[in-house]
Amino acid sequence: MAVTVINTTIAALNVDQALTANAATSTVANTAEVFTYTPKANEGKIALIMQSSSTSALKGISYSIAAGDLWAGKAITGTIGSTAATSAIEALQIDTGRVLQDDGTILITATPGTSTASLKTSYSFKMYALELL
Repeated sequence: MAVTVINTTIAALNVDQALTANAATSTVANTAEVFTYTPKANEGKIALIMQSSSTSALKGISYSIAAGDLWAGKAITGTIGSTAATSAIEALQIDTGRVLQDDGTILITATPGTSTASLKTSYSFKMYALELL
């Protein structure tokens, strides 16, 4: 399954900006989901804010941001979330030069950390993309 990420762009300093939640759609256990993000600018810095909320103890969600097709391409990987039944919100600032594909997209894959869990149902996983000045 795939989710098209709706971008939030900071247009000016000192002005409130509402974030758009991009929720996981996969209800299949142990299934990864790709979030496709298209930044408005082709170079710059992006903050990805990832949120998970579980009512039972689950291993964290793994994420992988594919290496870009350009000269500076390098994948970014990690894990977010807690092993306790709790909510977690974590932010990751990325440099688009490392992960931008030649079609102008950034591909972020999220994978449940527990084989019997799904991103939508078990983790209530959401991603926010914030394009910085």
